[in-house]
Amino acid sequence: MTISALSTAVSGLQASAQQLRQSAQNVVNINSDNFQGWDVGIVTQVYAGQAVGLNTKTVPVDETSYVREYVVQFSAKVAYAANARVISSVEESLGALSDISA
Repeated sequence: MTISALSTAVSGLQASAQQLRQSAQNVVNINSDNFQGWDVGIVTQVYAGQAVGLNTKTVPVDETSYVREYVVQFSAKVAYAANARVISSVEESLGALSDISA
């Protein structure tokens, strides 16, 4: 359970970082001629009925705006913080287990 949670949280951090990078690129280029916005889709990897990580895929979006990109960046920030908290919780749990066994 702990390793699975850690693996999923790490891949969640990476996916959130990729979303932020792509959204930043969209914002920089939004006013360019023939601009095509892109989004990062996230799919959960499942093994034996349990989430074990995340995969990402960059896909085109029909329309983008500064408001949409703000929402994407805010959502990615929240997801990044949540995944970082999972990693901290796993670290705390492992520390508590090692204290018990010592």
